[in-house]
Amino acid sequence: MSFAPQVRSKPWIRPLLVSNDQLRRVELFTDLNDPSLDELKALAEPWEAAPGETLVTESSQGEELFAIAKGRVEIFLSLPGGSQSESIAILGEGEVLGESTLVGKARRIATAVAKDDVLVLKWRKSDLLTLFEQEPAIGYRFMYALAKMVHERLTSTNMNLRNALNQILR
Repeated sequence: MSFAPQVRSKPWIRPLLVSNDQLRRVELFTDLNDPSLDELKALAEPWEAAPGETLVTESSQGEELFAIAKGRVEIFLSLPGGSQSESIAILGEGEVLGESTLVGKARRIATAVAKDDVLVLKWRKSDLLTLFEQEPAIGYRFMYALAKMVHERLTSTNMNLRNALNQILR
């Protein structure tokens, strides 16, 4: 699938009207208590995107983590040659993207495009790392949940690769 990314010049800002129960639905925050969630809410920046709008572009610099509060986001990976992309996942409410920038290089590994009207919460890497240094218990629970999420995604990717190889080798 080919698409022309539409990059928004400015995020849409409003006061963060997300409850702790809603925030706890985010896969990285399920084990956090209310005071910890309040700390995270204070650092979050809401961003609305319309269908077809690009949230992040593959290979671009990135220093943010996004949690989907409403809607769905489609993830695309460039095919060799760079002129086409393939949809590899659709993420929904409670799922996150941009997690690789927290633990690795700052370049985005895929393109994320709003599939519906989307509300995401955005955190800057530097803000999160500062919070984790000041509140190690929050950092531990967050990083443990991140490791678990990455493990689940890697396991799923391995199964998909195994199935694709089986199709090719038949």
